[in-house]
Amino acid sequence: MAPAVGAALIAFLAAILGGLIQAWFTSGRERRAFRWALNRENYSLFMGSIAGMAKNPNDGPERTKYLQMNIEAVAKILLQGSPEVVAALKVYQRHKSFSTEESYRDYALLTQAMRKDIGGKPVKDFVPAVRSILFETKP
Repeated sequence: MAPAVGAALIAFLAAILGGLIQAWFTSGRERRAFRWALNRENYSLFMGSIAGMAKNPNDGPERTKYLQMNIEAVAKILLQGSPEVVAALKVYQRHKSFSTEESYRDYALLTQAMRKDIGGKPVKDFVPAVRSILFETKP
């Protein structure tokens, strides 16, 4: 084989190998980006349903709407959420309402797991901050 043919063959194979590696990295990055976007949507749906039910504590059409939204969000999280978020959701779902310190803590831990799953940066003292920001009455 002539040296020029050998060099051309090596260049051709290198280009193919480079293309395959590029495609592999790109598809992995695209899958992660898709999963993050999907989970962001699902987690936002869940948080919106919790907020809606909190604003509508009495039975009625609005509360029913948010309850249905919550059921949909939970189903989506069970199908697509990270194992950490699903585990935190299981713990949180034991509570029927925010009536104990344990229920507030479990909600904050679920929120923290969701933040981590979608790439949120850690927040110092996150669990007590969630309790204070969302649930303590301010004058």
